[in-house]
Amino acid sequence: MTGQPSTPARPALRLAAARHAWEAILSAFWRAAALAIALLILLGISGEVICTLETAGGVQILHLEVPTPRFAPLVLTMLAWDLVLAGAAWVGLNSNRLGQSGPRGMALLALALSMTLWRVVTGRLWALATDAPGLGIGSRADVLAWWVVAMAIAVVKEPIAQTFQEEDDRLNFPLLAVFAWHHRKDWVFPSLGAIGLTMTALGLPEAVAEDLLNLTKIYLLGGAAWTIGARCLQVLAPVPEGINEGEPCPAPSVNPTEPKASDLPGSSPPLFFTAGLSSPSGASDAPAPSPAIATRHTTPPTEEPPACS
Repeated sequence: MTGQPSTPARPALRLAAARHAWEAILSAFWRAAALAIALLILLGISGEVICTLETAGGVQILHLEVPTPRFAPLVLTMLAWDLVLAGAAWVGLNSNRLGQSGPRGMALLALALSMTLWRVVTGRLWALATDAPGLGIGSRADVLAWWVVAMAIAVVKEPIAQTFQEEDDRLNFPLLAVFAWHHRKDWVFPSLGAIGLTMTALGLPEAVAEDLLNLTKIYLLGGAAWTIGARCLQVLAPVPEGINEGEPCPAPSVNPTEPKASDLPGSSPPLFFTAGLSSPSGASDAPAPSPAIATRHTTPPTEEPPACS
């Protein structure tokens, strides 16, 4: 029998979608963590991060020192926020209260985690309003180093973002869109920083380059966060009375006195039915109707019920 899935199957479908989303989030986290570790090793080789072993009370302790921080804060911050978002998603997806709320619970979780995107947008707005120092003027070696780091992050992070975007398109799961833009900004923003350093190296005033970069970041990430928030609020909007959330739209009632399409002139089958009329497969499961002339009714059709939103 075909038709809409039964009510008990819907929680199972939502559970499967949540489990699939968590698997994607966990896989992305391990890939991002491997990227961060690889970058820290490269920074150690370049001399920006210095690792030493110190003995305290007979126990050797690994000590990290960053005498001239350039990329280490970026890498460590990126790894920290990957961990925070993955942990928050794990807590939310395993919450019984959110799980029992169905799509509303998942939309609420996505809306809450999208605040991490708004945090970045707010920071860029503050920097734009206060003219906070940012880029600075670097040498050609600094510009090249920024491009190398930005492209290394992009090689890993953009495929992760595209995977989340494709899964969101398939499952309609706003939480995946949050993670898509979280990982995308991790390479877009360093790339914009490399562009800004290139522009200042070519003679553009640092303040102008910084303002252009902040406006670009606000436009890209702010637009994405706004779209995600609108999707979540649409799900969280009150459901019309009489419609159960997540249930199929009730079929419109049929007026038995309303004329059918088969009763109209020029339609098929004709007004006269024959005893030999059968199903398309050539076999009829019900006895053939007796020959009769379909009667026409003059009762006006009833008003169609409003469509479910």
